[in-house]
Amino acid sequence: MDVPGGIALDTQLRRMRALRRRLSCSDAELLETYWRCHPRFRFVKTAAANARLLDIGAGSGGLAHWKGWLEPKRDDIVFHGVDRHRGVEAHLYRAWESVDLDHAAPSFSGIAFDAFVLSHVIEHVRDPARMVDWIASRAAPGARVYLEWPGENAARQPGREDFARHGIDIVITNFFDDSTHLRVISSAELEALLTGAGFAIAESGTIDHGMIGEEMLARGLANGDGFARMAGYWSISGWSRWIVATLPTDRQAV
Repeated sequence: MDVPGGIALDTQLRRMRALRRRLSCSDAELLETYWRCHPRFRFVKTAAANARLLDIGAGSGGLAHWKGWLEPKRDDIVFHGVDRHRGVEAHLYRAWESVDLDHAAPSFSGIAFDAFVLSHVIEHVRDPARMVDWIASRAAPGARVYLEWPGENAARQPGREDFARHGIDIVITNFFDDSTHLRVISSAELEALLTGAGFAIAESGTIDHGMIGEEMLARGLANGDGFARMAGYWSISGWSRWIVATLPTDRQAV
């Protein structure tokens, strides 16, 4: 079944079936290239020296592995994490709080953060404005915020079950495949919330890895790598949006 007002399933199937492996690099080298080109990876690797970074919606806590994976090594970054439950990698963080963000704000008493990462979190939060205001209240002068979330393109895609009927298993292809997603949020809405809280928009865009994304999808369809299939599909469909916003260095937190 096609998504009303969205992209036809046949259109995406034809595009996916036309993909062929083009690059000679190994799967591991391709994965490294994928992340090196990703704005989330770049944000972490370019954080200020000795940055206090808050990973909001930290999940398992795997983000902290990026401190030592690939160059430059960033052991100076001090990771803090928050999620509903303690992640299996929480030991990699200086501090971790288990909080339901719809019912309470994190504490991290006395800490002003230099960087915030919210990766596929804001679409699960009932009140994004309250979250952005809390970030502004705990941001150090010059702090940077990275937001990544499923944009409007994600709601236009065929659903996971549509692809499954054609023998293609991708964890999530349409925004509404995940029942914990609350609503589609536009870039304009998030930018307005950030600027209203005192941040300036530094960068924004759609996460599209071009040929690298096509290569990920082609290999994932051929070799059974679930992450490569999902990352590749998200790339060719422009599934995710991202924003980097900054707080002026001469301005205190709200």
